[in-house]
Amino acid sequence: MPLAREVEYWQGVSAKCVTAEGQILFDNVWKRPEQLKRLLKYPWIKERVLEIGTGNAMIAGALQVAVQGHWKYTGTELAPHFRNAAKTMFQLNVLEADVLELPGSDYTRIIALDSLEHVRPEHRGAGYAKMAEVAARDALLFLHYSNSVSCHDSEFDHPFGLADLMELEKVAFCMLTYERYPCFNHRAQEMMDYVFVVMQKC
Repeated sequence: MPLAREVEYWQGVSAKCVTAEGQILFDNVWKRPEQLKRLLKYPWIKERVLEIGTGNAMIAGALQVAVQGHWKYTGTELAPHFRNAAKTMFQLNVLEADVLELPGSDYTRIIALDSLEHVRPEHRGAGYAKMAEVAARDALLFLHYSNSVSCHDSEFDHPFGLADLMELEKVAFCMLTYERYPCFNHRAQEMMDYVFVVMQKC
């Protein structure tokens, strides 16, 4: 279960990023195309998709347009404001859940873009096991995270990296691709070092 202060923090973040009507106020417009072009190397039509931490849902919305709704999508998000925006803008099914209480099963695609670093360290082992539990055989797991200094409050942002990828391998995911790339972040007003990873349940 998420802590009340976690929900409060992400609700505050969401209010700075998107209006209740779904108008985007703030987003990293340089990072989204980088994420999307990497995701679109893989098929999405007729896939069962789980997204962990939808945020403003721009990536899911773009994928929804690309596949013209020919997929089964479920998103999870702590902030009510983000959940409402996802439904308003893209008619996406987004539920309140953290990584310990992921809904559903047999997902063929799991997306976690800039979200697992916000999972508290003491919950990561069980959270990774839950991800493996809801993943279908041969499911693909797409991860994105920053190797640079975080722009978030340190209480809600924790180091994520190779040790976490090794923990994911222990619970059933095998590494397919690991890519580091630089991208401008306009909140930080500098280039940041990002990582895009694809793993497969094995």
